[in-house]
Amino acid sequence: MFCDIEGKLNDPLVRHIISCSLFDQSAEGVDKALKKYPGEQFFAWIENGEPLGICGFRPLQDKVEICHIAVVEHARGRGIGNSIVTALREKYAMALEAETDDDAVGFYRKCGFGATVLYKYFCGQKYRRYTCVLPAPGTNN
Repeated sequence: MFCDIEGKLNDPLVRHIISCSLFDQSAEGVDKALKKYPGEQFFAWIENGEPLGICGFRPLQDKVEICHIAVVEHARGRGIGNSIVTALREKYAMALEAETDDDAVGFYRKCGFGATVLYKYFCGQKYRRYTCVLPAPGTNN
């Protein structure tokens, strides 16, 4: 089941799952991530009362921006991430978009997203990133 968990963002398991999507997985890193995107909503994939996957996203005018997505370690490889993407597509009939790195671009490609390479600079270092887009249902692009 995919449901809103806004009131549960201080739950240690929820925070742990969110941390799995972050470079800085510390408590401070999670706190910072929870405040980074204005209007971000958090939903979880829950089975038997346990959150197994978390998605932080922002519904925008013409797309849904995925800000964070992660599945708890013991539940990976079961299709939960794909189920989250499918649930988002059912909830919002818009394109889905995410920015990611080399570690997660394969996940997005498996879910049907197209990926475009982009480069960002941080503290003088060049980093490869990807913009991943899944067109709105029923579109041909």
